Amino acid sequence: MQEIDFDLTQISIVARKVQVELDRALKPLELNASNYYFLLKIDPVTGTTQDQLYRQIYLDQSNITRRLLRLEQLGLITKSRSADDGRVWKVDLTPTGRERIGPLKAAIEDVNHTIFANLATGQQEQLMQLLTTVGTNLI
Repeated sequence: MQEIDFDLTQISIVARKVQVELDRALKPLELNASNYYFLLKIDPVTGTTQDQLYRQIYLDQSNITRRLLRLEQLGLITKSRSADDGRVWKVDLTPTGRERIGPLKAAIEDVNHTIFANLATGQQEQLMQLLTTVGTNLI
């Protein structure tokens, strides 16, 4: 008989394994599973605001602030007050941050290849649809 939390346990285990794999792949770029996606969400030309990141990424403001601080320390982003509204933080990629985008995308592609190695394209698409539905149920 399956344990009552089998599904939840499997989801949790897979999420942790994905995080470990991402951390391994992103280490040469000085990034990890907790912060890489910020670089992908910041428009390389116009930048973005911290509030826009908050709405795109399911994290609270304090987590976003800490992760952006780390990226700032690495010289990958800059944060500045908006000229239009001093309450708004503008986030921009630095030249070094923009240079990391190509290698970052390649590393993510490699991780995706590893994760989905034994699934046919249709199975991958079905899995993504199912995960999207599960995520929608939680909102």
